[in-house]
Amino acid sequence: MYKAYRVAPPRQAPQDFASPTPPPPKSPAAAELDRLVDEFVARHNRTNAKKLSRAQAYDRVFNDEDNRELRDRVRREEMEATRRVGNRLDRAAKRRR
Repeated sequence: MYKAYRVAPPRQAPQDFASPTPPPPKSPAAAELDRLVDEFVARHNRTNAKKLSRAQAYDRVFNDEDNRELRDRVRREEMEATRRVGNRLDRAAKRRR
């Protein structure tokens, strides 16, 4: 067993699959939300010693009661986009029959 261990290639370190940059927004409301998140991160990190990650800032901005209308628009636009994709898939499946 020891010989097999010596011959085996070294194990690779686990890969970090998190994207360093967020994907581009899918809708105008999502773009506005991203802009608010970026502003919040910049403002918070400029004034506080404890830095805030983008995910934490997104959570705070998204769940803030002042942004309820924006949050609803983002959800509505995402549902519409999902429905459009589903409709395209349904039409493609019907054509294959």
